[in-house]
Amino acid sequence: MKSSISVDVKKLMQRSAYEKVIYDLMQASSLVFPGHYEHIEKQSNKECDFIEITNKTKYDAKLVMTTQLGKAFLSRNGNVNNYIEEMHKEAVEFSNHFQIERKRIDDHILYKVIVENIQKTQEDENVILFIPYPVVPDAENFPLKGAKDFFTFIYQSLASNKIVGSRKIYVIYLACDGKTVLRNMKTDEREYVDCPELNEYITYKSFGVEKIIK
Repeated sequence: MKSSISVDVKKLMQRSAYEKVIYDLMQASSLVFPGHYEHIEKQSNKECDFIEITNKTKYDAKLVMTTQLGKAFLSRNGNVNNYIEEMHKEAVEFSNHFQIERKRIDDHILYKVIVENIQKTQEDENVILFIPYPVVPDAENFPLKGAKDFFTFIYQSLASNKIVGSRKIYVIYLACDGKTVLRNMKTDEREYVDCPELNEYITYKSFGVEKIIK
């Protein structure tokens, strides 16, 4: 995996920055987010982050990052290199799907953080989980696209543990071909979108991925 991280990547972790990226991705979407949306920038009374203009469906965006990692990274002396190293370690753990049966999904850090984020939203708000690095092997022409992966098992566990409720859960993460994946976790519908704005902060490319996805 080859990565390129901007020195300004901390700005992406600020709410105003990653919400803007998510909003632009929603507006660019025609499959996963087919509606027309408004970004609620003033949220003094815990308003949702986005609302679908026609049917008034609410969406709340969450940056998926452990509290400890977030504080360490966003502090004045936060180290970008440590953040990159942590992301790589987590990506390797998450992508090792053959270990899933040996270790309960509920024990993974990613699952626990997702549960924490969902429980912070209102019952009438759909949840958009933003993960600014590759979590699972995925690309627009990836030959195993559609196969069960870590997110499949995470959603099954969320549902069986009655965490989802009436919400729809979406996840946005980076693909290994440089695009950004928009994914409905229940239906597994996926959309691959170019996002130059996000790539200004962080890009990933897997060695040899061009041969795999052709």
